[in-house]
Amino acid sequence: TNALLTDNEQYVWLATSNSGIKRGKNGIWETMTEGLPLLSQNITCMAYSSDGSIWAGTDASQLIHITADSKTVLSTGTSKPITALAFADDQSIYCSTKGAGIVHFNGSVWNAVNSQNEAIPSDEIITLHKAEPGRMYFSIPGGKVILIKL
Repeated sequence: TNALLTDNEQYVWLATSNSGIKRGKNGIWETMTEGLPLLSQNITCMAYSSDGSIWAGTDASQLIHITADSKTVLSTGTSKPITALAFADDQSIYCSTKGAGIVHFNGSVWNAVNSQNEAIPSDEIITLHKAEPGRMYFSIPGGKVILIKL
């Protein structure tokens, strides 16, 4: 299991290395990614949004959005694995990657934050975390933690 979370309905969600996303309650499990056009079933991370939806990243740089009514697969526009997810103040989502920096999705447009267009020292991002309003921490190899303004 790569990640685990619970939702407001007390379901347990598992991000698996080779079986997609599993959701369970009271001993009954279902595969939530069955039938989706995924390039990989390796789910690397998950996040629970304030609107009750689930977001998940894959090692094939796809972002999955699961709501009560729909399941959507989005491509981040990179070929690098997603390593972590975090929400901004406006609930747009940031995806850290292993080799493409950070990609931001505002609901319709992707933007990249990487060593070519921002003053970040590495495009290999291990994890990221939403800090105080307007700021995000991220870590890179070598134990360095960087604070960026959103």
